[in-house]
Amino acid sequence: MAKAILKWALIVGCLLAVGPLMARLLMDLRDPDGGRAVTLFINASTSRAAMYALAVLAAAFGVGVVGTRFFSLSTGMMCAGVVLAWASSSLGTLEEIVRRTGDGKTLPVLAVEGLFVTGVGALMAWTFTRVAARVARRSAVVEGGLPIRAAAGWMGAIAVGDADPRDHAPALAAAALGAGVFVALIFVWLLALSGGQMQTLAAATAGAIAAGAVVQLMSASRPFAFTPVLPIFALAIVALLGPFITKFVEGSHLLAHVYDGTVLNIARPLSLDWAAGALLGVPLGMSWGGAGSARRTA
Repeated sequence: MAKAILKWALIVGCLLAVGPLMARLLMDLRDPDGGRAVTLFINASTSRAAMYALAVLAAAFGVGVVGTRFFSLSTGMMCAGVVLAWASSSLGTLEEIVRRTGDGKTLPVLAVEGLFVTGVGALMAWTFTRVAARVARRSAVVEGGLPIRAAAGWMGAIAVGDADPRDHAPALAAAALGAGVFVALIFVWLLALSGGQMQTLAAATAGAIAAGAVVQLMSASRPFAFTPVLPIFALAIVALLGPFITKFVEGSHLLAHVYDGTVLNIARPLSLDWAAGALLGVPLGMSWGGAGSARRTA
């Protein structure tokens, strides 16, 4: 009972204290014109943005480690995702950024930022997985069904029973990664119907759920499974591809499509949307995809 109370105290603390504090911190960022068309990489003060980004990522990492160490891997990832979700609400939108510059020259910057921040999210998930494995004393699964045995294979593959994931995991991991990228792109394209922060966060989370589910399904009947690192990496690739695809498809019509609301949807989520959505959605997707099968096979 006491553990459950402490768990929810941590979650509520992230929702009502840590997250809002990080969101307020990023509200100080301004674009070169003094407006709010900002991201972590697009702003008027690189040094200030770097410090704020470090603070946000450190806060998410800290609550994630605490949640994983004392409760479960799912709890740690959710707490980290909540903090990043709050922080994402303080960034500008794709439409605001393009309208300020008048063209698509910032899209490659958004692509690199999305890859970097979501990649940091994947690194967080890898660390949380290691912490959970240590706490669980190398047991095959943790509460919620997510695989957590110490990752010794390609992209965090874990063995079930005596199998060695390095024997077969690389080819399947590459296929699962591609499938994760594909389904995430489709879901974000379908759901990012506007540039509103909650809309883009929801679209990125839905993409993460889909990626987590398909990765888990592809390894469900195998003698190994994948940790959340792989589907989060799939989201990082989508975060990189989205702005480049939009720049190529929209071309000289980008600004006009931004004004009339028909810009390609996959570029709308920004870096913290992708990272937060990945940490929030991947555990849920892997659970829905049948992560419990690893328990049944062991």
